[in-house]
Amino acid sequence: MFKNNKGITIVSLVVMIIVILILLAVGLTTGLELLRDTKMKRSITTMLLINSVASGIKESYDFDESNELVGTLVDAGSEDLNISGIVDRTDWYKWGIDELEEYGIRTDMVTLKNEAYFLVKYGVEPDDPYVIDIVYSQGVEEVSGDRIWSLRRMLISQNLE
Repeated sequence: MFKNNKGITIVSLVVMIIVILILLAVGLTTGLELLRDTKMKRSITTMLLINSVASGIKESYDFDESNELVGTLVDAGSEDLNISGIVDRTDWYKWGIDELEEYGIRTDMVTLKNEAYFLVKYGVEPDDPYVIDIVYSQGVEEVSGDRIWSLRRMLISQNLE
């Protein structure tokens, strides 16, 4: 009676929907990981640019102290320093959009919303006064879900240091 039936059975339709849902879940997970990784790499790139500019500023300052270090010196008791990973609360300089734009660092490379800023510490190591430490006030979320604020920790998490 139904020998010439060429339609799709309910079972094959259900199997096909399940396969599509599995592919969608894998694609969505991969996409979210790629977005997090992209944000991390954009933040690292911006922070490396800041590091390069800050090193030049520090060198100029050491050569001629009439030159100034860029940024606003942050008071050791300031809430701006209440960021994970900051132990030594002295000699941090706050860089906002104005400082970034003044030195040609593209602000669209990193999300600077809700008055986000970077903290720059010139001359972190006594043996090498040109080692700069940089912290991003908003941090960046890792694939694991943890937030990272410091350039050094970001480089380590990406196996770049």
